[in-house]
Amino acid sequence: MTSSRSFGRISAKALFSSGLPETRTVREIVSTFLKISEGVALRWYDSRKGVMLLVNAPYQPASGAIYLYDRQRDMWYMLSFESIDSTFTLELFQQAYKEYKLLSYVIQPGLLLNLLDVPREIEDTSDDSEELLRQLQEFMAESAPSIDFEPERQAA
Repeated sequence: MTSSRSFGRISAKALFSSGLPETRTVREIVSTFLKISEGVALRWYDSRKGVMLLVNAPYQPASGAIYLYDRQRDMWYMLSFESIDSTFTLELFQQAYKEYKLLSYVIQPGLLLNLLDVPREIEDTSDDSEELLRQLQEFMAESAPSIDFEPERQAA
């Protein structure tokens, strides 16, 4: 990526697998992710191969982070930018969405592999990934099949 971009170099960090059976819908996977992260999806873009979310902490408009879910690899990623942490507002997200052509990662999530800073192995991505996976499995075991969730959703 060129250094003339507003937020500097873009990179991706593999977080964890959803750990859910293949029979789960994308809506269930996203709802579970939001429940565990205790976040609110301000934007939701999806395609046949991927999903992108702008997730903020409730009532904190400048706390957004960009997450992508690769349906084929069953893997969540977080996008990072050189000059901005997880402090995206809706306006900054819209700027990054256009400038970095983020929709291309929703349509072809395999492109994320070129952005990884570390090997894609789950064990090497985060000290918390095993704990998050355990929480996800517990939540799915305890939760009812339907989760009341209606974010703004835009198909790609």
